[in-house]
Amino acid sequence: RMILLKVGDKAPEFTLVDGDENSVSLSDFKGKKVVLWFYPKASTPGWTVEGKGFRDQIHKFTSRNTVVLGANFDRPTENRAFKEQFTFPYDLLSDVDQEVGTVYGILSTEHPQYPAKISYLIDPEEHIEPIYPQVEPNTHPDQMLKDL
Repeated sequence: RMILLKVGDKAPEFTLVDGDENSVSLSDFKGKKVVLWFYPKASTPGWTVEGKGFRDQIHKFTSRNTVVLGANFDRPTENRAFKEQFTFPYDLLSDVDQEVGTVYGILSTEHPQYPAKISYLIDPEEHIEPIYPQVEPNTHPDQMLKDL
């Protein structure tokens, strides 16, 4: 796995679909910070914990002008079920073709069918702020809040 982006780079534009197959683009959030959270698989224990961490503190993110977006390679129906099961108040996006994953350098060499556990914080002008190349599901939402 190789992260090709660096802090300060312009975040690559993307358009993915949410669980209802609505298009969601990075440019939809211009003027806001964006947490772009790649997780390997919907409804697995570690990523459920991390998703709940973002959910339970969503007011802290929104009060800091920040949008949370989860993304993985699952089908929209799988991400919709995951979102509904845990009442996540943010979009879970499907990158079934792995095109965004490729650009953001999150393809896993060990398990190519799953994205690596990497997150990006993107500033209001769409530049990469911190990159989190190894995330710990239990503490990652708190770590990102500190960095905001």
